[in-house]
Amino acid sequence: MFQKISFITLFILFSFTLIGQDLTKDFEEIISKMETSKSVSIQVNVKMYGSKGGSLIYTSHASVDKMGEDYINVLSEMVFISTNDYSLKIDHEEKAVLIINKKNIETPKDEEKISEYDVKRLRDFLITNQNKVIYTISLLSNSSGIKTYSISGVRGMKEMLITLDMNNKTIKKVCYEYDSRESNSRYIELEYHKFIYDVNLSQKFDLSSYFRIENNKYVLSTALQGYNLYTEE
Repeated sequence: MFQKISFITLFILFSFTLIGQDLTKDFEEIISKMETSKSVSIQVNVKMYGSKGGSLIYTSHASVDKMGEDYINVLSEMVFISTNDYSLKIDHEEKAVLIINKKNIETPKDEEKISEYDVKRLRDFLITNQNKVIYTISLLSNSSGIKTYSISGVRGMKEMLITLDMNNKTIKKVCYEYDSRESNSRYIELEYHKFIYDVNLSQKFDLSSYFRIENNKYVLSTALQGYNLYTEE
């Protein structure tokens, strides 16, 4: 479900008006902060409503922890982990674990990898699609560095709202209001309730909490006992 409403699958295009340039500049500053920080930890609450102001019909969560080139992505019940040596996929709903030793196999590009949490993807849409369609981007408010942008004219959507905290170089909230003429008039809120830099994530990237190797075989941790184990072999 979350993949359907993630930035990666929304294919949003933007105009490059003066306000659009400001929005792009803001994203560039956030990306720069992410790239120069030792780590970043992001958690998002996802809420889907039948319509704006309507009843809540779905909730979920997502997160990304990034330390150097290593990352852990959580999309509801799915966990994706990539380190220098290993790639793991954990499906808590299906109780399955895939472990790939990168030294033994060339891992394909992971469609679920969103190590920048799609900030770059949003920025790229701003730049590469600037001359394709004219949309309206407006700066609704700027209260001491807390900026809210409105994007309208996106096909299939009535309005998209993006709130950024430019003091801390973070995203606070993204809302999508779908056009009832082309969809089920859904209203989606992504609330970034955690977005912090330079936090100690070493314990999260300790793979011994997931598995260990005994006699050249993988043994799942106690927390994953009963899960089906798959490997690159």
